[in-house]
Amino acid sequence: MTHDTPDRMVLPLSPHAFWVLVTLLGLCALSFVIWLTLQQGKEIAQPRSWVLRAVNGFGMLLVPVWLGLLLFVLWLLVRLATTMPAITAGDQLRWHVLALVGLLTALGGLIATPLALIKLHTTERQTKTAEDGLITDRLNAAVANLGAVLADGGPNMPEPNMPVRIGGLYALERLARDQPPLHVQIMEILCTYIRHNAPAGGAVESDSKKKSYPLTQRIDIQTAIDILGHRSPAQIEIERAQKGPGNDGHYRGYFLDLHKTNLQKIMFKYINLEHAKLYGAALDMADLSGATGLTQDQINTASSNSSTKLPDGLQRHADWLDE
Repeated sequence: MTHDTPDRMVLPLSPHAFWVLVTLLGLCALSFVIWLTLQQGKEIAQPRSWVLRAVNGFGMLLVPVWLGLLLFVLWLLVRLATTMPAITAGDQLRWHVLALVGLLTALGGLIATPLALIKLHTTERQTKTAEDGLITDRLNAAVANLGAVLADGGPNMPEPNMPVRIGGLYALERLARDQPPLHVQIMEILCTYIRHNAPAGGAVESDSKKKSYPLTQRIDIQTAIDILGHRSPAQIEIERAQKGPGNDGHYRGYFLDLHKTNLQKIMFKYINLEHAKLYGAALDMADLSGATGLTQDQINTASSNSSTKLPDGLQRHADWLDE
């Protein structure tokens, strides 16, 4: 007695084509994982490293793979659909339908993948916009604190609210460290604050008999100078890479602008003053011994006397009064 064995359904796909399909599916999945990794690892408002750019480029190269895979699945669906009317055996029909369902599922996944990427990209853009708004709010709040005055300071000469101003200065320092693209702008704000609140016209002449100065430098000015001294090597490199007119015939990076400021009795601790504008600055009793990047030309343009402490290798200008 013989039993008829129902014919098995054979997909219109050779073993070689099957492994090609599996490889394409793997590449598509890999491209999706790479894209997600880029979105998670990307830092807002900071340039990508060459590694991330290379990986992103590789992901873009896989787009034709996705398109080819989509066309391949559509071709298989058409072939399955055109062979269905010729199928009469129940087992064949069942396997045929299962294959059709699987291909439709794969087609849905392929179509959903770019839609998911578009949604993620839109969400990332919205998140970046919100973070940019928060950064702007932080910057505005810090700058507003720099003008804080005491309510009982008097209408004519309001007294600065030092705790609030110093808090604003440290907030700017934190923002410059967290957001490198804002570093140069924040350094400009700090230098402007020093020039506005400590102009050279407010410098006090020394008592020639007592050889001393009847003043104590404002703590907010010292704090601002200290913050300028906290700049990291990476921040210094950002300043050097900044394109601008420069303050001499060669250097075109950013430089600290402290010209015509009253810096009497200021401690310059570990501050990089490379290419800084110091002409007309009052440096009496200032301690520049810890400063770096200073040149003799910068010292010659400032105003001071023998009370100023200079770094090793630099000399006070001959025109400085020797009181």
